Amino acid sequence: DYIRGTMLDLNRALQDKVFKNVKMAKAFRVAMTWLCLKETEPGQYDGQALLDWLTGANTRIGNVSPFRIYTGINRTTARHFIESALYWLREAEYTGTVILLDNTRVTLARNPKDGQRFYTKAMAMDHYELLREFIDGVDRLPGTMLVVAAGDDFTDEQSTRGWKIYDALRTRVMNDVRAKNTVNPAAALVRLSQGADSHDV
Repeated sequence: DYIRGTMLDLNRALQDKVFKNVKMAKAFRVAMTWLCLKETEPGQYDGQALLDWLTGANTRIGNVSPFRIYTGINRTTARHFIESALYWLREAEYTGTVILLDNTRVTLARNPKDGQRFYTKAMAMDHYELLREFIDGVDRLPGTMLVVAAGDDFTDEQSTRGWKIYDALRTRVMNDVRAKNTVNPAAALVRLSQGADSHDV
């Protein structure tokens, strides 16, 4: 009876803290509720399908439909899953997360055919739109530092793959009107550079 009562209390806690927590995407919180329950079940662990789906190792919906998950992780929904995961990490009492986004491949105008991903112009636009969405949704990224590595081509107005192809992003990351040698301590966006402009951070 004690064990049964403990399990009932645990299920109620999971319902309140995870399953009903609207600060996370519904499919994400359903998956995390199941994963928490699997941790308490005796015998062989069978939550691998959920882990594979969340990490992108196997994104087939059929693998997670037994858990009543019917939402795919794709271009439209992925950002909401990332936001949910970052929120989850803070709830799990981790200090925070650093995300490094390498932007250097996106600005390549010609395919180097080196076996790595080449971004078409349409793919570059998608990439920039996603970055813009992260900037606009900074309040939904608790305890997160998003570092974007970019070459000179990114801000080169002559580049056919730089920020000028997506003005909504360019206007968000370009230098605002401010004192040249003074950093705004309240800014959510910080630009770091090398060489002669290293003082202009």
